Amino acid sequence: MLVRNIKMYRPYEGFSSEAIVEEMLSGFISHDIEVCTYCFEELACRKHNKINSIREKLTAKHLEPIAWLETAAGITQKYKSTTKGHCNVYIILLKGMDAGNPGYALYVGQSYHSPEKRFQQHREGYRAARSVKNYGYCLLPSLYEHLNPMSRSEALQLESDIFEALSSTDIPTYGGH
Repeated sequence: MLVRNIKMYRPYEGFSSEAIVEEMLSGFISHDIEVCTYCFEELACRKHNKINSIREKLTAKHLEPIAWLETAAGITQKYKSTTKGHCNVYIILLKGMDAGNPGYALYVGQSYHSPEKRFQQHREGYRAARSVKNYGYCLLPSLYEHLNPMSRSEALQLESDIFEALSSTDIPTYGGH
């Protein structure tokens, strides 16, 4: 079900700039591109004085911020599940598949398995989408964890709806069967 009028997703909005820098450092150490991107975008909104040096450090570690992550989160946060069940929707970041921004894309799927287990299955080639097997980089829990778990029929519908919503933007999106 689509919920209207939800503001842009900014998980670090209430944090101090110092706390955001610490959180970003933690994400930097663990190569968590999702955390780094949200922290970077929040600091950029605040016009933090070290934003250019932070971008350089992220880029040197191949953690270029995902320019459209907040937009994607704003879209997916508009959806809510209404049923209980054992199925999950998941969204995977693909890296190096497309030429733009710097080659990031999304894959939207659904499964009876946990998102972590299903991502591992894709990577191992079990009932795998070629795009995920070859370019799957990481799960993006901020885009789906608020939905799970749900019934199979709702998971199928939300997978399709979220895919369509993301595809209607400039965000390269795959899956959504």
